[in-house]
Amino acid sequence: MRWEREGVCLAQQWKDNRPVTVLSSTDNAKDFVMVARKEKVGNVWRNINVKQPKAIEHYNNYMNAVDHSDQILPKNCALRKCMRWWKTLFNQIIDIDIVNSYILFQLHPIEHPDNEALKRPQKFAIAEYREKLVRDLAGLNEYGKRTWGVCYCAYTKVY
Repeated sequence: MRWEREGVCLAQQWKDNRPVTVLSSTDNAKDFVMVARKEKVGNVWRNINVKQPKAIEHYNNYMNAVDHSDQILPKNCALRKCMRWWKTLFNQIIDIDIVNSYILFQLHPIEHPDNEALKRPQKFAIAEYREKLVRDLAGLNEYGKRTWGVCYCAYTKVY
């Protein structure tokens, strides 16, 4: 492990399987916890305890939701190339908001298991959530004929 402090900012690097680097303004460089790792000696794996900086432990404990959001975002995003930078930024912000609300939407029924209105199928994907969100915001019916067809035809060119 190596570290450098500049004012309140602590830069720490710790070698796990690969070097892991973190920046922290709340941790001390000398604080650590013991974690179990596996090491191969010859052809036999054995458990060993190694020192892990507290900053790494704090990251692992508190940043799980951000990592989960980063994993979900590329699977179903509306990001498109655009000449105007602000449109790309706007679409990215909307996608992040939808993913974060989806994560909260998944946690809410767990916290309120008795509420029947929150019951959803076990595999309620983000694509289904996005469609439900758009339908609710636009005031569209859950099933049946779509009401936006007339507006769509008004913008199409007739050749």
